Formats: sequence, C-alpha cells, structure tokens
Amino acid sequence: MKTAGSSRKNGITLYGDKYAVTFWYDKKRQDYIYGLYPIADENGDAVRKIRKIPVVRGLYSIFRNPGMLASAGISTLSAAGALLTLRDKKSMRILGGICLGAGYAYLGALFYHIFGTDGKVRQYHGAEHKVIEAYEKQKGRITQEQAEEVSRISRRCGTNFIVYYFASQAVFGWLPLGHGLVQQGLITGLAYEGFRLPEEKAPALKEVLNQAGDLLQRYVTTAEPDRPKLEAARIAMNLLVDAESGKLSDDKIAYFRKNADKRPLMDKLIG
Repeated sequence: MKTAGSSRKNGITLYGDKYAVTFWYDKKRQDYIYGLYPIADENGDAVRKIRKIPVVRGLYSIFRNPGMLASAGISTLSAAGALLTLRDKKSMRILGGICLGAGYAYLGALFYHIFGTDGKVRQYHGAEHKVIEAYEKQKGRITQEQAEEVSRISRRCGTNFIVYYFASQAVFGWLPLGHGLVQQGLITGLAYEGFRLPEEKAPALKEVLNQAGDLLQRYVTTAEPDRPKLEAARIAMNLLVDAESGKLSDDKIAYFRKNADKRPLMDKLIG
C-alpha cells in the first residue's frame, strides 16, 4: 500500500489506499484514542486522469485535503475583507473587518491545533516519518525496534516541499502569470513538479534543495520521538496494515469508526 501521514500537536493520522488511521492523546483518559475511517477512492478514472496532468496534479494533491480547502477559502475571505476595509461606505468597512477577523481567528485556531505551544508536534512528526519508513522496509506489521532503527528524516516530507515552493517563488514569482491567485496556483503546481522530479533528471539541483529540506527537518520541524509517542504511532501503523489487508473484523472496524467520529473538529478538517 502507498502510505502518507500528517502530524498535529496531539497525534498523527496515517493514510493507506483505502483507510486512514488517526490517534490523539485524550487528557481525560490520559491515554491515546485510535480511530479508523475510509478515505476517498484514489484509483477512480477521474483521479487517474487528474494525476497525469502536470501542475494540476500538484494542486489536486494539496487541496484535496478538506483543511487545505477550508484554509484557502478563509484566506480568500480575509483578502476580500482587507479590501472591503478600504471602502468609503461604513457598512462595507464593518463587513470587511468581520471577514478579516474571522479569517485570522480560523487560521490562528488551525495553526494552534497543528503546532501547539509545547513542541510535541515535532516528536509526533518524527514518529510519523519513522513508522512510515519502517513499514516501507518491512511491507507489513512493524516492531518497536524496527521503528526505532530508521531515520526520522524523509525526502517526501512537506517540509522539503516548502523549500521547493520558495525556490519556485524566487524563479517564477516575478513573471506576469495573471491574477495573484492564479499566479500562486501555478507557482505551487510548478513547485510540486520539481518536488516529484526524479533525482536523476536534475541531480545537483535536487540535492541542494533536498539538503535544505533535510536541515529544516533535523533542526526545526521534527524531533526524535520519546518511546510512548513512537509506540502510539507504531500501533496506528499496524492497525492501518491490518485494515488494508482485511484482517480486522467488522466489529473492530465499527469500533474504530465510532472512535474516528469523536475526533476533534480540527482533526476532521485536516483530514
């Protein structure tokens, strides 16, 4: 199965071909809660066609996430609000202020939910990378020792994509590519193409950009997870493996589905 993941201040979500497994730390129970839910079919004809279109496939990969779509919409609302605050009519300025405030409030809540204030997200991020790397080596259930042995640095990480985005912005940002949103969409799509470009196509450029991303991961966006966080991530990965291979009973699937429905609202937005 193809694997991916996302990390937050209180847990991780791991994605397979058919299912996603999520877990978060519940302060009341003082334990982790695990949930499972089906994800959109990535093998449909429409999706396969989209994934063959350069630039467009990058935007699809990024914005198929409900949280990213919501963030893009709120950012657009905030931009519209900022313009309205410049209007002469008082009612328009008030409406603009409301839109701008709502945008900042949402983005602030989203960033807090992802990053928190205690730095735990860095450990969850590292644990996410380690269990995915261990699974890709084993192609099956993984042990704690196997998860501990692998690196937390991943060339597939979104941190590295950010490096490609800023490189794309530096190269193409000055070009008159149309309206601001269109221009940013094109720059993001081009960054994705560079990110997915095989290393043998441009080895020197890829190495420079990837090394920059690796450094950011090592010192900024990830940290070595403590044993409980890595163990929680390992349990989640093995649960995903069992679900994808059809080894979970209907009762267990129903149980974990029910848990997933109880996850925090921001977790549902993140996907």
